[in-house]
Amino acid sequence: MTSLVSRLGIIQGRALPPLDNFIQAYPLDNWRDEFYILKRLNLKKIEWIITTESLGQNDFIHNIEAVKKISKESFVEINSVTLDYYMNTPAHKSTSSKIFNNILEITKKIINNCTKVSCKYAVIPILEISSIDHPSEEDKFVEFLQELLPTAIKNNVKILLETDSPPIKTRSLLNKLPDQVAINLDTGNSCFMGYSLDDEFRHYGDRILNIHIKDRTRNGPSVPISKGSVDFQKLFSLCRSNAYQGNFILQAAREVSHKEEETLKNYVNILGAFYE
Repeated sequence: MTSLVSRLGIIQGRALPPLDNFIQAYPLDNWRDEFYILKRLNLKKIEWIITTESLGQNDFIHNIEAVKKISKESFVEINSVTLDYYMNTPAHKSTSSKIFNNILEITKKIINNCTKVSCKYAVIPILEISSIDHPSEEDKFVEFLQELLPTAIKNNVKILLETDSPPIKTRSLLNKLPDQVAINLDTGNSCFMGYSLDDEFRHYGDRILNIHIKDRTRNGPSVPISKGSVDFQKLFSLCRSNAYQGNFILQAAREVSHKEEETLKNYVNILGAFYE
């Protein structure tokens, strides 16, 4: 259990009440509070989030020294950052070179800031409205990554893809890219799409570097952990057999508002039972 807790963290905002009824949003006004909540819960990891709405105000972009200070004071590490804005403005679907380049420059700036807080992974979601639907889009996405890679390599940051493509298609994409590009596995999204964990680990278990913990049903919404169809015992077994060394980031369903700490404690206990 101790080894699991040391690798558990949350997606930013999950220890705070929801903003404007959004399940996930950047907590501009009280993000600092969350670090100390996690310290109280003995959770040492947080995955920062950069949404489209927060691009002009997100402290990871505009005030990284404040982020560094709070992380250091609270002993809560920022190992990963999710580039949530990419879902709404995917470079590989844009027909405008100006938009493509704007997204590229924003992403480069974020990756340059990663090194200032010892952040190792930048997660790019290519799912739902940002899914790769055609070979031409895949080619353009590879082009985007190739433009981004020198910045990532310079800062020792790996680019992780969170994708809803079938495992065999994802492996084909990875084969076109260096090891600097790897996978962020989302257990809930995989379950929603009907992908088996066995297939995913067989095709790219060697490239999974971060895992989002979420429970869902096939074609259904996120549900509280243990209430859906994700086989967490299978997940942890596959992680062990594949020598997975990364983190487990809770991106699970919210329950009662203003009782987020209680929810997180419950989730930690449930996962601990599956892990043992």
